[in-house]
Amino acid sequence: MVGIADEGYDGPDKPVSPNEVNNWFSTCAGNVYLESEETIVHAEMHFETWDGPAEFDASAWHRSDVIVQEWQSGELALDQIAAGATPGVYRLPSPGPWHMRLAWRDEPAPEPDELPWASVLVQFWRA
Repeated sequence: MVGIADEGYDGPDKPVSPNEVNNWFSTCAGNVYLESEETIVHAEMHFETWDGPAEFDASAWHRSDVIVQEWQSGELALDQIAAGATPGVYRLPSPGPWHMRLAWRDEPAPEPDELPWASVLVQFWRA
């Protein structure tokens, strides 16, 4: 599981595990959690900001959804849950409500004795 967190959010809330809501993601104020069906030890995340609805090829991704999320500061950290947060991962042009396309693709393990990894795409455009 991995999270995207607004560095300006000072509330105590964290999303429930996505599995608890029978989904691959969960949200609460200032936070979005993503969870894989597989045990993933490495995920490559790609962030994009668009002027309007983002271009997207759904056939290239195993799952995707679009949500609207309010970001108090627009300064985003990567929350690695048990490993802690990495600040300054991405900065939105401004705080406020943003459409977010979340897309996940499981990638094959590079070697037979290694765990699979994932590609994650996060696209933003103004709500």
